[in-house]
Amino acid sequence: MNRCLTVGLIILFGCGGTLTDEQRKKAKKDMADHALKKVTEAQITESAFLLGRTIAKFLEGKSVSSSVVLDSLQSKYQSRITMLSTTSKFKSETETQLLDAYVNAPANTELTDNVQRAGKDSILYTKPITKTLPDGSKRFNYAIGVTIPKKIVVLSIKE
Repeated sequence: MNRCLTVGLIILFGCGGTLTDEQRKKAKKDMADHALKKVTEAQITESAFLLGRTIAKFLEGKSVSSSVVLDSLQSKYQSRITMLSTTSKFKSETETQLLDAYVNAPANTELTDNVQRAGKDSILYTKPITKTLPDGSKRFNYAIGVTIPKKIVVLSIKE
């Protein structure tokens, strides 16, 4: 009995249970991701602009009729991406108000991207896409709408 106990203890202590460098780095990254962060509204807004602009830049000039492109982007950024126009269905109230502002903007107004709260735990980034007319003026064509969970925005903030 003593011999079995001794052999069992030797085997137990012989296995050091050490982590590889890769496992150690992953564990540290996971701890950093789950650490409490104190962020300001300005940091959240800035980060939402960065994420939204990254997604919009990728979509600009590409044919977005393919659901594969949108699905992969939505999965990568854990967000909802929509092309907003006056004929779009299933728009939220915030999206409808932003579209009205873009459509009814005075002729020489420069349309810029925007960040708004979308509900309690999401942020809506919109990027207006304009069409240049033959006379040189620009007309609102559609907007890229990206609804990003606030959690994703906060986690993307680098300190």
